[in-house]
Amino acid sequence: ICRMVLSMASRQRFGVDPVELDLSIEAPLCPHGPTLMFERFYARKEPRKFFACGVHRDRKGCPFFHWADEKISEEKRLRWMSEFKRSQPNLDRTSLLSRLEAFQRLSAEERSYCHTCETLVMGKKEMKEHGGHQLCVSVTDEQLACPSKLMSPLGDRKAQAQFYFSEDTLEFLCSEIKRLGCVSVLCVGVPRLHETLFNKGATNSVLLDIDHRYAQFYGPTHYQRYNMFNGYFYEEAGKEECVRFIQSALSKDSGKTRNPILVIMDPPFGGLASLIAKSLKKLWSFGSDKELPTCLVFPYYLEAHVKDALPSFAMMDYQREPPYCHCMASQ
Repeated sequence: ICRMVLSMASRQRFGVDPVELDLSIEAPLCPHGPTLMFERFYARKEPRKFFACGVHRDRKGCPFFHWADEKISEEKRLRWMSEFKRSQPNLDRTSLLSRLEAFQRLSAEERSYCHTCETLVMGKKEMKEHGGHQLCVSVTDEQLACPSKLMSPLGDRKAQAQFYFSEDTLEFLCSEIKRLGCVSVLCVGVPRLHETLFNKGATNSVLLDIDHRYAQFYGPTHYQRYNMFNGYFYEEAGKEECVRFIQSALSKDSGKTRNPILVIMDPPFGGLASLIAKSLKKLWSFGSDKELPTCLVFPYYLEAHVKDALPSFAMMDYQREPPYCHCMASQ
């Protein structure tokens, strides 16, 4: 009898799984954007669905929590909307682009970057306003062209942890992009690859990344703020720009090359494959009803999860440095 009970218990589901949200249900907003729906499984009671942050995978990073079966009052919904708007950075893309162009015209001695405020600093007057802050002074053209090396990396492993590709990995990816004949590359969560392609100029590249600091270094045609866990563009114009980029790459090619556009995605460590797959399918739908050539950087021991969510993907034989990720690509 004991063995039978243990056997039955071993077949039960425990923990938390993401849930596909019905189109008729509008996900509530937390300070980081639209939330995700999850389902919690228990040993001795019925499972229950809830909403939680779509960026932070730990409630220490974002405490938002709401049971899906509890009604959301209009007052609460408006309050959540107000909190979301207040927490968003001021990304006036026109002003930021004008400021970047003015920054580029200055000599290196007049250019600084404030790590305390995470902003470009122009001239001695602005430097005085950042007195006592951690400044990187005399920003060179080379540093400006590689913002991921200029900015301080984000280190929250359960949210926006940033582990950048090494030079060897970048060289491999660039050589594969050239070998495949890709004219356009959509870099999702791979800022250093975007920097490399953008600086080389031979390949048209767009960066989708949740780190809003990149808006200081790239105009709207080359960077959009994006959450890969729920496929959310923080600006509607950003989504429109991404659609334009994908459709333009496909229409200009008209079958001339085998891979007119390539999607490369490097999710944060611990990201759920099912959520990543859903976001990828949304991006693919911007261009056609078929899969776009895609390379996904993922821990090798989660291959089965990727295959479940994206059956057409196959493991490549290239291994990246720790945390021991492999590239998986659509066939």
